[in-house]
Amino acid sequence: MATLALAESARRALVRTLDHAALLPGWRGTAAYYWLLACTQIIRSAEIILREDPDADYLVEEFSKGIEGLGIGLGEIVGYGNPHPAIRRFHERLTAQDTEGCHE
Repeated sequence: MATLALAESARRALVRTLDHAALLPGWRGTAAYYWLLACTQIIRSAEIILREDPDADYLVEEFSKGIEGLGIGLGEIVGYGNPHPAIRRFHERLTAQDTEGCHE
């Protein structure tokens, strides 16, 4: 249970940073906001796993939202920033997976 409590504490701390990131101007604020939001959702996924009776549907929902948030943040950086080539590759891989998933 200590691990679950620590995960919950980490998620709550990240949630408090969302308002601050949202106030930052331009793509930096938007990318940071979505990445922090994604982190909270991925931590929520870990919390679900750590519970005695994890809800698989809720786990999939939260983890999917987390991955989606990472993609949105990458899109902001690629669309408006001057990204490192590795960031551009991550974005391409993530959007390629999204496109492939839509055809199933």
